[in-house]
Amino acid sequence: LRKDLLRANLLVTAPEYLATTVLFTLFGLILGAVAFGFFFWLSLRNNSPGTAAVGLVVFLMLPTLSFYSYLKYPASLARQRERDIDYKLPYATNFIAAMASAKITPEVVFRGLARQPVYGEVQKEAARIMRDIDFLGLDLLTALRNAMHNSPSLKFQEFLQGTLTTIATGGRLKPYFVVKARELMRDNRADQSSFIEQLSLVSEAYITIVVAA
Repeated sequence: LRKDLLRANLLVTAPEYLATTVLFTLFGLILGAVAFGFFFWLSLRNNSPGTAAVGLVVFLMLPTLSFYSYLKYPASLARQRERDIDYKLPYATNFIAAMASAKITPEVVFRGLARQPVYGEVQKEAARIMRDIDFLGLDLLTALRNAMHNSPSLKFQEFLQGTLTTIATGGRLKPYFVVKARELMRDNRADQSSFIEQLSLVSEAYITIVVAA
């Protein structure tokens, strides 16, 4: 749960989130009890045992659904962030490569990325890196390492791992960023082509079904 909360970028600790989950489960339990009382009253009035059984199912399902849906929400949000990062990372990497061409420091590069909301969740990841540096007093390598471990996207993790390796070995960041941007753009074009082919297949199947109907 703690890992899911970090990857979902939810600013709450695991014990606090569990307490909130228990609270919503209690609300579901209360609503389920009220619903069961209503269905039980209907069963007595109409002499219908099946109505009471429906009330019992509602009584059991409401708190259960409340518990599991709230508990699984961070993981679901993390998957949404992963898709957004994977989609916008190629364009963000092009921006990083352009900034690196100006021979500025890596910290300034990520600070510039953190000020570009157009890159969505990638910008939030960069903002979290700068938060660790500016407010927690961490050095750039430690902040990048924390971001790599807490990011929901494997592609972004690989990008940060390459950045860390290049900085630690004294390599030049500009060639790495340029090569990585080209690689991500190539993968992005392949993903888009695959998605278009899937849409074409779905549209053909839809037309065939409509014509057959």
